Parts: sequence; structure tokens; C-alpha cells
Amino acid sequence: MEISMLQMQVNPHFLYNTLESMHYLAEVQRNDGIAKMSRGLSTLLRNLAKGSSDRILLRDELSLLQDYDGIQQVRYMGMYEITYRIPEEMKDYLIQKFTLQPLVENAIFHGIEPSGRCGTIMIEAKAENGVLEISVTDDGVGMTEEEIAHIFDERKHSKTDMTGVGVRNINERIRLVYGEEYGLSFESVKGQYTKAIVRIRAEK
Repeated sequence: MEISMLQMQVNPHFLYNTLESMHYLAEVQRNDGIAKMSRGLSTLLRNLAKGSSDRILLRDELSLLQDYDGIQQVRYMGMYEITYRIPEEMKDYLIQKFTLQPLVENAIFHGIEPSGRCGTIMIEAKAENGVLEISVTDDGVGMTEEEIAHIFDERKHSKTDMTGVGVRNINERIRLVYGEEYGLSFESVKGQYTKAIVRIRAEK
């Protein structure tokens, strides 16, 4: 209901046009940071407006992720780096739109930022026995076994914890589309790393 109310209050075309104007001014003033942020945000908003139920190519999901990354790189001034280990042929597999962005957001906000040092986020993919597995690993503060056990527990997250909402949403969407044997899981060692693992059917 809150999202619907906001959408009614803000005309999408006005928002896109404003962002395009910001991008134009930033380019004229040679402010590469603002130009990159406004263009990335405009692309993300256009895709959000189309909904998140669609399945798209993994390469297109990675492109959306790069738009998000471009915004956060300016905000965090290069505090983290994303590296990819994804074979080119796997980029033609299908994935639900906006599956990876909340996981990268989670890695930045709850992994790397609290560590107080620069970090790395590794995105890997493999396909075996009809299953596509994509992992997002950060070298931040990590989690305890208890924290992992409660990561999908709505009671452990505040109403303003959008990262918690995003993680639960990913897991629920995957299970609704692919079945109970698929979904999202986590591995972590406190003080070392956290790995989020997405398991879906391998479909091209």
C-alpha cells in the first residue's frame, strides 16, 4: 500500500525527465560522478516500474547490478570492489529480475561497511545437474550461526530494514516459481566472510 501511494504521488515521467536533466547538466559541468549516478538510477527505476516478476537473461541482470554498483561506488568512494567469475555461456541462463541486487546491497551494508575497511564482493556462477547456482561472497564482518539461523525471521528485522525484506523476498519468489527445493541460503564465518547462494533451475 505504501509503495502504491508513493507511485501515485510521484509521476514517473517527471522523475525520469528530472534525472535526464541532472545527467545532462552533470555532463556539461563534467561531473562524472553525478552523471553516472543519475543515469544508473534512471535505468534502475525504469526496470523497477516494469515489475520484478519477469525472468531475464543473467547478462541483463548483471547489467542492472552494474547500474546499482555505479551509484554505490560514488557514494562509498571506492570502499569496495565487485569481481565476477561467470563463464560467458552461463550469461544466457534465465533468472528472476532483481535477484542479485539485494544480495550485493546486503554485502555492502551488513558485511563490508561495518568492517571499516575496503572489501571485495565476488559473484560466481556454475550449472550442474540442471541447477544454476549463483553466489555473492563478501569479505566483511561475517555472521554467527545464530545470525544465519534468523536471517529469514521477520521478527528479527525492523520495519525499516529493507535489506532483510529484500532477502526474504528473494527466497519467497524463488520458491514460488521453482519449488521448495530451490531458494536462497547462506554460509558465513564471523570475521571472515559471508556467502549468499541462489539455487534455481538452469534454464536458457
